[in-house]
Amino acid sequence: MISYILRKLLLIVPTVLGISICAFAFVRLLPGDPILAMAGEHGVTPERYEVLKEAFGYNLPIWQQYFNYLGQC
Repeated sequence: MISYILRKLLLIVPTVLGISICAFAFVRLLPGDPILAMAGEHGVTPERYEVLKEAFGYNLPIWQQYFNYLGQC
């Protein structure tokens, strides 16, 4: 009985990891730019766009963005 519970608990890790990868990929694959969506109808200047891109981490490699995403959950 204990081994059954331990096996089920160990299966939680890859399941949660897989769900987090799917959620991250889904958000990244949606069309449109998240920074421009946050700016609304007024838009942003190119300089402000670069500042926001750096502030939100969109200038980082995708693997680093994923680990930042995991750290925020």
